[in-house]
Amino acid sequence: MCGGGNRDAQRRKAEREQKEADRLARERQNELDRISRERQAIAADQASSLVRMEQEAGVTLANNLATVKDLEQRQAARISTIRADAANEASRISGQASAEAASIRSAADARAAGIAAEAEKTVKATKLAGGAASASIRALGQKQPEANTAKQTRRGARAGGSRTTQAQVQRGSGSRGRGPNLSI
Repeated sequence: MCGGGNRDAQRRKAEREQKEADRLARERQNELDRISRERQAIAADQASSLVRMEQEAGVTLANNLATVKDLEQRQAARISTIRADAANEASRISGQASAEAASIRSAADARAAGIAAEAEKTVKATKLAGGAASASIRALGQKQPEANTAKQTRRGARAGGSRTTQAQVQRGSGSRGRGPNLSI
């Protein structure tokens, strides 16, 4: 028997080594499978976390956009209110100014009417006075016709008796005595 018994021992030893190698390979494979499953679980967990974070980011973004829109609406409403208040105030001030202007205008019109009436009276009085003065000055400025004026003539002594004017108007009598000879 040449080497027969040894062959069996080698074969068994090889089988045992093979079994041991298979067992180690299975353990390593099991370990690799476990690591792979852990990695897959971690990757799935990370993927679900990413999806959840994206959803939360979307919700946060939607909330932020809603907040921005709400703030814009509030701001627009506030600006509209401020503009309306300013327009009302301007209208009120304009109304007051118009009322005051109308009051001032009516007072000025009344005063102007009073001044015009006074001026008219003064003008009438001045015209009357000026007309009289003008007529008087005109009359004085015209050459006045000369009428016969009374003249005193002195003549020598005469006999008594009545005296007559050129117009044969008798003045005085002889009983009165001598006096001036007046002519009209």
